[in-house]
Amino acid sequence: MKYFLVLFLLISFSLQAQKKKLPDGFEWVKKRNLVVSVYEISCWQWLEFLEENDKDQTLLPMPNDLVTKCIYSKKGDDDITLRDRQAVYRDTTFMEPPTGKGKKTRGIENCEDMPVTGITYEQALIYCEWLSEKYANDSKYNSLHLNFRLPTPMEMDSLLRDVFSIWPKGDENSLAFQQGINKHGCALYNHRHTSWCDTNILMKKEFGYAVPMKVGIFFPDRNGLLDLMGNVAEMTSEKGIAKGGSCIHTAGECQPGTVNRYDGAQTWLGFRVVAELKN
Repeated sequence: MKYFLVLFLLISFSLQAQKKKLPDGFEWVKKRNLVVSVYEISCWQWLEFLEENDKDQTLLPMPNDLVTKCIYSKKGDDDITLRDRQAVYRDTTFMEPPTGKGKKTRGIENCEDMPVTGITYEQALIYCEWLSEKYANDSKYNSLHLNFRLPTPMEMDSLLRDVFSIWPKGDENSLAFQQGINKHGCALYNHRHTSWCDTNILMKKEFGYAVPMKVGIFFPDRNGLLDLMGNVAEMTSEKGIAKGGSCIHTAGECQPGTVNRYDGAQTWLGFRVVAELKN
């Protein structure tokens, strides 16, 4: 019995020590024994991935107004020039929904923290393999044996449920997260809604409506993760199944247990990565 107690303590101390030296941008979710990226994979991270893969054009996102200017520019049909980190911006010009009273709003936003979209399931898997190899070759982190992958649907649901676990069932804060709007009428995550408090209006003017926003606009959850609900729906290990909802989904479609289905690359679809933390 004493032997097993000592072994348990050694494993616990080992995991705690490993957690302290995780790469930047990752959190160890002890309850799930998962290393999880704090935010959705960003345009800048994808740009780094492209540059380290010799600007392989097969890894470029689907051209779309939300990320194309953040990742590459075209001159003619084939000439693609990757952007410098400090000069990557996207045009956030958007049109109001077709109500007959829409007006055009224009803004310019730095892409560094924008979630990459227009990515296929297969491209996301290649990114996971590349990231695993990157840290396996890094002497600072190779002892962690980080084998990155897409989370399973069950893991995503578990992480989403953690958002609600700090409140008792029926608590007003829990209900607010289910509705996506707090008592002041302000959004708690980036989803489709019809509530226009001053904060919502300011975000709409800066980023647009029903488009992804940069990470860090909303506060982290209890695990230190950002934008797990809303912003962009996140791919899971099962092709065609995403979780967490996005900027075009209602609050109800962002909840744990809900499936966001997709067929190919989408402007509202991204991903984050996970890895098991082993001794």
